[in-house]
Amino acid sequence: MLEQRDEFIRDNQELKNRLTLLETIWNERKVCSGKTQCLGQKTQCAFYAYYSADFKSLPKGKTFIFDTVVTNIGNGYNESTGAFIAPTPGVFAFSWTLHAAGRHIFGESGQYGEMGALLKQNGIIKGSIAADTEMKTNQGTATGFVILNLTAGDEVEIVSKYDGQGSMYSNDVYGRTTFSGFLIYP
Repeated sequence: MLEQRDEFIRDNQELKNRLTLLETIWNERKVCSGKTQCLGQKTQCAFYAYYSADFKSLPKGKTFIFDTVVTNIGNGYNESTGAFIAPTPGVFAFSWTLHAAGRHIFGESGQYGEMGALLKQNGIIKGSIAADTEMKTNQGTATGFVILNLTAGDEVEIVSKYDGQGSMYSNDVYGRTTFSGFLIYP
């Protein structure tokens, strides 16, 4: 019951954040109508974020939260929710990478790192990758790349494809688990 309440509170806050962003975009468009470039119609938008440390693989349906944001031009990426909300319409490119660990980083036993990651636009799957290791000391890496036509307010996120197993890398030695995107043209 307490877990459901916490999930409801998180979902409610996420909806408030989305509503605030959409209200901001709407207000900026009203203020800027007739001008060549407005904040709500940015022609520059790019982000790059990654996991700050190695982590346990995620359960099915869990959104990846890339907690270290290096670039966030246009403020479309939210490090609290892991979602990118398009601040402007246009054609965007997205890339995401997973690094599966061939060792038990967090004291697990059994299988080594394996996880799948879906890129979703407004809840609809637009891309899919999987990284898997079968033996100790092996590593598995996968990268996905998609180009999508978005409208302002569309949400793009990376979600676990199935119950993962073992550990995932995100470090300077074995590689970072990352999510990035940029506006190609408005």
